[in-house]
Amino acid sequence: MLNIPFTKLEELSLRYDTFLLDQYGVLHNGQSVFKGVIEALQNLQAAQKTVILLSNSAKRAEKNSQRMEQLGLHREFFKGVVTSGEVGHYLFTRGLSELGLVDGSKCLVMARDEDRSPLLGSTLKEVADPEDADVLILSGSRGEVEPWEKAIKKLEIPLSKELPCVCLNPDKWMLTPQGLAYGAGKIAEYYESARGKVIWIGKPYEEMYRFAEREYSIEKMRTVAIGDSIEHDIQGAKKFGIAGAWVRDGILRDASDQEINAEIQKHEAKPDFQMNSFSW
Repeated sequence: MLNIPFTKLEELSLRYDTFLLDQYGVLHNGQSVFKGVIEALQNLQAAQKTVILLSNSAKRAEKNSQRMEQLGLHREFFKGVVTSGEVGHYLFTRGLSELGLVDGSKCLVMARDEDRSPLLGSTLKEVADPEDADVLILSGSRGEVEPWEKAIKKLEIPLSKELPCVCLNPDKWMLTPQGLAYGAGKIAEYYESARGKVIWIGKPYEEMYRFAEREYSIEKMRTVAIGDSIEHDIQGAKKFGIAGAWVRDGILRDASDQEINAEIQKHEAKPDFQMNSFSW
C-alpha cells in the first residue's frame, strides 16, 4: 500500500499558485488529449493560476506549443513552455563551455525525426559520419519502430572514440498509442553503462529548473509539479524544493504498489500527493 495522500486538482488549486506540468502521460499521449484535461486547464485559468509546461521534449518550446495547439491545448492555458530542447538550445548558443564543447565542434545527432531546432544559431556543425564527430547529441529514439539492438549498434563508434554524449531527453520510456517504447534516456543510460560520458539535460536535472526559475517568477512554497514519472517529475521537484503530485494513470499505470515503492526508494523521491489523473 502507498502511504501517499490522494488529492484532486481542485484541492491543489486552493494551496498552490504555480503549476509545473508534465505533458506526455499527463495531458496527452502524443495523439489525443486525455479526458478531463481541457476542463482542468480551463478551471486553473479561471482561478488565475500560473501554469508552466515543463517537458523532457528535445523539441524547442515553440515546436511544442504548435503541437499542443493541434491537439486542442491552446497557448492561453500556459504562461510558458520549458522543454529540455529549449534548455539545450540555450546551452548550445550561450554555454558551450559548460558542456565541455568549443565553437565549431562537430556533432553526430541521433533523433526520431529531422528536427534540429535546438542547434539553430549555434556554431556546432552536424556531421553524418561518427568518425568525424566530437560529440554525440541524443535527442530522441524511434523506440516504437526500431529494434533496441539496432539503436545501440549506432553507439559502437562513438563509444570507441570516447565521444561525450549530450542527452536532450532523459525519459527512459515513452508512452505511445502502441504502448511503452524505449526513449532517448534509455539509450543514454546504456551509453553511460558502457563507460561513456553523458551530460543530461532535462528533468530531474538542475539546469532545467534553473532555466524555468530564470524565465518565470517561481515562489517555491506556492508551487507544485505534476507528473507521471517518479524518476523525473517527482525527483526533480524534490531536488528543486517544491511539492510534487504524482499522476497514477501515466507511464507507471501498470506498476504494482510494491514496484512504485521501490521506485520511490531508488530515487529518494516520495510524492507529496497522488492523483488518479489530471482532472478537476
